[in-house]
Amino acid sequence: METLSGTVSNFATTKFDYPVSKSRPRKTVYTERFEIGGRKIRYEAAQPLKSQALNEGDEVMVAGVVQNGTFNALALKNFTTGVASHQSFFFMFLGGMLFSSAGIFVLIAYGSQFLGGGLLGLAVLAVFPGIFFLFSGGLLYFGYRTVRAVIAVRAGPVSRLHS
Repeated sequence: METLSGTVSNFATTKFDYPVSKSRPRKTVYTERFEIGGRKIRYEAAQPLKSQALNEGDEVMVAGVVQNGTFNALALKNFTTGVASHQSFFFMFLGGMLFSSAGIFVLIAYGSQFLGGGLLGLAVLAVFPGIFFLFSGGLLYFGYRTVRAVIAVRAGPVSRLHS
């Protein structure tokens, strides 16, 4: 987890609407792009930041990870306006727990039947619940990473910032 603080410059907001299809509802993603000390920052969320949340020249602190040369912010705090924002982590934790439970259910309910099927049954027993556990692990990891970013921003400096 990395944190950055400084003055916002080159601020821009984009909105992307995923096309509507029969299998999934409409989804809108808002992306805020700005720079702190010449470093490119990207903050993506399902809802736009409030108009006072981030403006050119504001003193902010962001926490996140670097991916493909861009700092992806998971949480931010604007010291100029006092507004804080972060990506959602509740549903990541909830989904991780549900998928873990589903994997455990498959192991308990059908494990003895798969084991009776010989080598093929053992392979199915390893792969099928394994998919649930891998997916739940990913969701729990991303939720944990976002919580760490929120904690880092909340524990950040409250008066003077350095870029």
